[in-house]
Amino acid sequence: MSLVVAVLSLFGATDVFAQDTVITKDIAPESAVPGQAITYTLVFSNAGGALATGVVITDIVGAGFIPAQVLNSGAAITEVGGVDYAWQVADLAPGAGGVITITGVPSANLTYALLDNTATITATGDVTPSNNSASAAALSCGP
Repeated sequence: MSLVVAVLSLFGATDVFAQDTVITKDIAPESAVPGQAITYTLVFSNAGGALATGVVITDIVGAGFIPAQVLNSGAAITEVGGVDYAWQVADLAPGAGGVITITGVPSANLTYALLDNTATITATGDVTPSNNSASAAALSCGP
């Protein structure tokens, strides 16, 4: 163990040289009628001190959600084939990240359904998996 790592460990900073991917998720509005737009916003980043590699984000939306548009800003993402709303993310330097927005509408045949889903982010060697998922829900109020 180097002197720097030993000193950092004394102060509880053992993960300073590791990657730590983080994701949060919001939804707006929190309730909608069929046909009214709902937007899920995913914010992701590398809160660690090392380059995050092998980063994948997955957000499986419910069957009652009809997607219309996906937008991305920040780090580059590439769709992962075979899974709706799964992306390979470019390597993330410490502090780097991005935003993904998914806009769609509740299905017309939904009446009082909860559109709940969870987004996850994974990376090779992530040291803090407790911040790798986030959930959001909207209430679809029937016609």
